[in-house]
Amino acid sequence: MKKCYLYIRVSSEQQVSGDGLNRQESLLIKYFEDNAPVQDFDPDYELIIDEGRSVFKAEHLHESAGLGRFFKRVNDGDIAKGSVLIVESLDRFSRENPFKCVEYISQLDRAQIELHDVEKRLIISRKHSNSLTFATMIAERSYEESCLKSTRIRKGWDKRRKKAKDEGHYMIKNCPKWIDVVDGKYVLNENHILVREVFDLYLSGIRSYTIAQQLNAAGKLIDNKKWDSTKICHLLRNKRCKGEYTSNRTERNFDDDTVILTTEIYKIYPKAAECYG
Repeated sequence: MKKCYLYIRVSSEQQVSGDGLNRQESLLIKYFEDNAPVQDFDPDYELIIDEGRSVFKAEHLHESAGLGRFFKRVNDGDIAKGSVLIVESLDRFSRENPFKCVEYISQLDRAQIELHDVEKRLIISRKHSNSLTFATMIAERSYEESCLKSTRIRKGWDKRRKKAKDEGHYMIKNCPKWIDVVDGKYVLNENHILVREVFDLYLSGIRSYTIAQQLNAAGKLIDNKKWDSTKICHLLRNKRCKGEYTSNRTERNFDDDTVILTTEIYKIYPKAAECYG
């Protein structure tokens, strides 16, 4: 009998909190049950789940990811020949360059493991003529869609960075606790007074542990959360206190799948602690 592995993946936190995982699981189990008698499936299937993993960036193939661990088991010979990997669609399996996708399929083929695309009702293995041709076409389409999406997102962020630098417009709404967004601009809120007090106390020679004790005793809290030495030290090292925002930019070369990471620091926040520089 064929041992089946049902692979479920969502790439974003919104999908994780939504019904993406449950929907895929129900779909794959139905496919498994409908095809078990004909395909001679072992009734004891195994679920593989990846939450918040991007296949375009191959995050699902990291050693800590579900599919990554599955491929390690394949390479170690722990997955029996004749097993089946079932996915909702091939783009849940890979959105990388089609050549990379074919490479992964070849790994499965060498281990005599079939790949089933439920959406297309496609069984990908050398036993099924033209299955690799169809798989390559699907992979090409998925890859092109991801490239276009990646380029669109990058241009959007480039536009945000420019507006933040040139016009003082906010870049993201996820601000430090001492900053609010008002009329599209970053402004200090009342918490910044407490932030400055922390710096003043530290510069006066008081250590982080004592600062935390004093603030807690006086009830000077942010979001009603107690201070401790670690939080004080983290705040003192936080570059956003002096108005700096660290922006990480990812540039992908779609020809060879290399990635260039660059980091820029923008002074877009109002300064909360003058003494920090």
